[in-house]
Order: sequence, then structure tokens, then C-alpha cells
Amino acid sequence: MGENSGRRLVCGAHTSIATSTLCDREFESRRSVQEVATWAKGLRVLAGCRGSYRARCATASTLALDELAMTNVDYLFKLRLVVARVGEMDLAQWWNTNGQLGTLGAAVLRRGFPRTYRFAQARSVFAVASRRCRDLYHSDGLVSLWELPALVEDDFEERWQEWIDDSAGWERTFQAIEQCSASLEQELLRLDLVSPLHVAEVGKLRRAAEGRVVLLPGQFTGSNDDLAMLALAFSRGEVGLPAVPCQRWSANE
Repeated sequence: MGENSGRRLVCGAHTSIATSTLCDREFESRRSVQEVATWAKGLRVLAGCRGSYRARCATASTLALDELAMTNVDYLFKLRLVVARVGEMDLAQWWNTNGQLGTLGAAVLRRGFPRTYRFAQARSVFAVASRRCRDLYHSDGLVSLWELPALVEDDFEERWQEWIDDSAGWERTFQAIEQCSASLEQELLRLDLVSPLHVAEVGKLRRAAEGRVVLLPGQFTGSNDDLAMLALAFSRGEVGLPAVPCQRWSANE
């Protein structure tokens, strides 16, 4: 395969979506004293929740979102990377990118973006996966792995420049993502991003809306448990037939 055809196969029309502002944007993460205090309060609340995931959801759903822990966006990034890679056409065939987060994608993008190519890979596949999931199922009052509350998404966006600046620290993660198989459950366990307890809980979930959605119990709180379930529950889909995990979220933004 020639260089140009390889570039078309891997990058397609979506690469421009991912890279147009990636190298130029600079962000700063700022947290007020009040926000930090809220975060600490949230950690204490979650620490008191025991039992199964469903039991913790029942406890958390009685509390306002801003009383719970702020989302761990590094963890969210890793979850999105694994789901994005597994869902590509050369693996589970859930969205229309082909090996962009694999070794071929790295080889192609490294030429044009030697410092930021890893994050260009991620940004591109995230955009395609998000669009695909939204087309499959979208409802007001629900969140998915690709469409979280605005405050969470803002935090996620503000970390991109920090991640790029620490690209060497993320290299091992990206290399591990390149080795993913089509089994999402297996890969999330291999990378220590979910636990056997999460796997057991996801096994109880069923698809709805003609197989296009998997509804998680409780209300989204931003906890690691919620993020893990929103990622792992993609495993309820089949090769070529994705099912989008969603969770209720009704707090005012």
C-alpha cells in the first residue's frame, strides 16, 4: 500500500476535525477554594457508600451533583482511549475509523505531527465515536461516555494541553492501546481500568430501544464507578452492532 492510500485509509476525512487547533490551544486549570471544598465533601460522601454499584447509585442519587466528587479526567481519558480503539473498524466495528489508534495510524500521523500525533489520533477517533453514538441514541436527561455534563467536558478540554506537555508520560498508555483486541471487557481489565465487580454488574444490564442503548441504574454523579460502567457497558453490544450505555442526569447545569 502506498503512503497516500495508507493515509486515506487511516485518517479519512476526520483528521482535520481532530487537529485544526490541537497544537495552538493553551489551557489553565483553575479551581476556586469553594470548588475544592465541594470536591473534598464529595469524596467523604462517596467513601460512606458501601455495597453494590446499584446500592451506591441509590445513595448518590439523593444528592446534588455538585456535592459529589469532581470527575477524574485522567481516568476518563484512559477509558475513552480504550473504548475508542476497540470500537474501530479493524476490531469491534462500532464507528467508521480504521486503525487510527493502532500502529498504522501512529505511523501516518507521526510524520505530520511529531510532537502531538498521539493526541491527534485520539481527538479524531473521539469525534467520530461521539457522532456515531449520538446518531444511534440521544435523549435529553441522559449522559454517555462521549457526552457528559458541560462541567465535566470543560474540565476534560482544559487538560489537553497538560497531557500534550506530558506526552512522554502518556506514551506507555498509547502503546498499550495499540495492542487492544476486539474484547472491550478483556482490555479494560488488562489495563486495570475496571474491576471484576464492574464486570459482574454490567452482566446484569440489558439492551433497550431495539438494542441501541444500555441504561445504567441511578443518576450520574461523576464518580469513577459511573465512568467505568459507562465505558464497560459498551461490551453489551456486538461486533458491528454497538449499544450506547447511558445514565440519567437531571441536575441543572
